[in-house]
Amino acid sequence: MKGNSSGNLRKKMIIVTIFFVAIPILVSGFITKTIAERALLEEKEKKLFGITSMLDQYLQHDFEAILQKEGTLSADEETKISVLNESLREFTDVLAKANPGIGVGYYVRGLDAIVTYGPSEEYGDIVGKDIEEEHPGREVMSTGEKQVEIGKQVRGQIMNAMLPLIRDGKVIGYVWANELTRDVESQLYKMDRIIFLCFGLGVLAVILLLVNFWNSLLVDINAVKQGLQQMKFDLKRRITVRGEIGEIADAVNGMAASILHARTLNENVMDSMVDGIITVNTEGNITFMNKAAMHLTGVQLEEVINRPYTKSMIHGVEFSSLLMETLQTGKTYIGIEMNYPANGKNLYISSSTSRLQDSDGKFIGAIVTFKDISEKKRLEQQVYRADRLAALGEMMAAVAHEIRNPLTAIKSLVQYLQEGSTEEERQEFHPLIIKEVDRANKIIHELLYFSRSADANFLKVNVNDLIRQTIVLVKNVSKHKTSFNLDLQDWIPEAEIDPEQFKQVFLNILINSAQAMDGPGEITVETDYDSIKGKISIVFSDTGPGIEEEQISKVFDPFYTTKKEGTGIGLAVVQRIISAHNGEIFMENIPSGGLKATIIIPINYSIRGEKNEKQ
Repeated sequence: MKGNSSGNLRKKMIIVTIFFVAIPILVSGFITKTIAERALLEEKEKKLFGITSMLDQYLQHDFEAILQKEGTLSADEETKISVLNESLREFTDVLAKANPGIGVGYYVRGLDAIVTYGPSEEYGDIVGKDIEEEHPGREVMSTGEKQVEIGKQVRGQIMNAMLPLIRDGKVIGYVWANELTRDVESQLYKMDRIIFLCFGLGVLAVILLLVNFWNSLLVDINAVKQGLQQMKFDLKRRITVRGEIGEIADAVNGMAASILHARTLNENVMDSMVDGIITVNTEGNITFMNKAAMHLTGVQLEEVINRPYTKSMIHGVEFSSLLMETLQTGKTYIGIEMNYPANGKNLYISSSTSRLQDSDGKFIGAIVTFKDISEKKRLEQQVYRADRLAALGEMMAAVAHEIRNPLTAIKSLVQYLQEGSTEEERQEFHPLIIKEVDRANKIIHELLYFSRSADANFLKVNVNDLIRQTIVLVKNVSKHKTSFNLDLQDWIPEAEIDPEQFKQVFLNILINSAQAMDGPGEITVETDYDSIKGKISIVFSDTGPGIEEEQISKVFDPFYTTKKEGTGIGLAVVQRIISAHNGEIFMENIPSGGLKATIIIPINYSIRGEKNEKQ
């Protein structure tokens, strides 16, 4: 009966396992196939739009600029198409050659014709032709939105990415990059074969493994049952089983060994932990160190047992210990990161401390647990440096763009004057040149102000008074009819800040708010104090149009601005000053209309600037 019962159990377990394993694997395979196909198509789409962006950037200005340069602005359409083809064909051929199987080109809306189609040796005969009325390219030019279309078009059955060419708010044509769908379908077919083959082999392998697993499992279970019966009478008896059940057998053997050797559970736990553990008694003498603590500190327990912690673990440096502070005050610390000069070593650790109590709740000492996170800290610093370099690259690109605009205007005016001009024209253009020079100089001045690390002059300052002084300045320089509503709490303590720097912060925010309202409006300024956190909050609210949600995260980026005459440095300087004071600034739209800027700063800089390293 027992043999039949075991055999039936084996069959049932195998059937149920196959059912519940094979179906999820097949479903997962189908899902994986779908996701992989979608990912491939998205990758293709991203690649094609990347090529269209290159075409857009290569054009720079517009088609009329090319025709004007070649002196054919008034020529017939055939001549214009020929000139544009000569100017753009080389680049489209280079792109097509660099991306085999890809077709690229330009379509001019004003000429209603294809002016170039690369590779030209294959599609040169299409140049000069227009697209059909139902062609998706016409929808792209009509809506001004980029589009991907899969279907039969000029080149045949293709996946076509089309990007509108927009200059001065007008669509002047579009560019495209496409790939034959047979190439895409071929890649999808190869990918599907690999996925189905892998999952099919996986299902087969799982079934075979499960059959073998259940057979060996039942044998091992019977061996464990017999061993437990024998262990009732002989704790020296060991159960020897291989496979997964071997872990259970090992646990049983370990339990028997623990009883035989009278080892406590606490000792086993302590020696198995990867975190270092040190305990001291009420007098501050070391009572225990686990193996991890000895490894991290380089100190053996027998060398320091019953000796003072501060003298045994720390030599020749000033160090205020969290463990000793917990022992004396009862304050608990969790996850504090710091440098720890243990026995000549300089570790960077994460440390937690608490008091020790016996089973009756009596205070008997303190415990510290710590782990070495030096490698983590090093990797964080590498990531930080990489982020700084990336941010520097983005800022330099923005600087080049901002400086190039006034220089281009100056160059054009000077060239015009060199070619010959009247005294009246010179009198007209000289102020324009000076204006553009001043504009470039302003950008450079603000960049220098943003980049230099000016020393702050920290003083005890009444924030409310500083706000009132700044508003007087804004009223004197602002051209807008702006009213100010002040809700300043008089009981706010003085803050230790640089008054000139914060006057610049308030000035930039208030002027931005006034300019954003572009007419009569109201700015509300509120102050408050959180006595628990020791921080002051300053809130500026206006009745302007607010900022689009997707742009709020960019307002503090250097050179990002939505104003025609702005340089985009003001709010970047604001954030830098506030960060230097260990503060925070947030921007958010007001549901009823307007924008709210919230500044939070600690009131005491000297406490904020010190980092007490303890353990």
